[in-house]
Amino acid sequence: MIDKNGRLFGKISVLDVAVVLLFAAMVAGFVMRGGTATAAQIIAANQEFYVVLSVERVREYSVNAVNIGDMFFEQHAALLGEVVDFWDEPADDIVRLDDGTLVVMESEYRRNLFVRLRAQGYISDANGFFISGNNHVVPGQLIRVQSSNLFAFMTVHEVSQ
Repeated sequence: MIDKNGRLFGKISVLDVAVVLLFAAMVAGFVMRGGTATAAQIIAANQEFYVVLSVERVREYSVNAVNIGDMFFEQHAALLGEVVDFWDEPADDIVRLDDGTLVVMESEYRRNLFVRLRAQGYISDANGFFISGNNHVVPGQLIRVQSSNLFAFMTVHEVSQ
């Protein structure tokens, strides 16, 4: 069946068969996953919507690094959006008291930072919100974000129109 040159039936290389099978598996995986959004699934293209991101337990200088109008980018340099609002809240620390009990107290040095971005993209009825064509954003998602003054892993809190 396989000759001394590694060809199947003397005509087809085993390596060629492996490449064809790998390509077929990739196509099948893409089709099973659902492919990309079709025009019928897109509710609104070039739609403006808002994304609230948060990062917990940052120092005060990270809060001070955010300004309204800053542009936030995703790790692969894709634009996420423009900062339209931001706020911070006290973070919690777990502190051991002298008697050994643990209590949750407001942290003196750490803050939880929230940032609202105005994003541009499309909205799909089946899959939700997409920024810059292919960056799918959903609540709970972790995104590596960078701006001119901040670099952080932030969690998507909410996405709304």
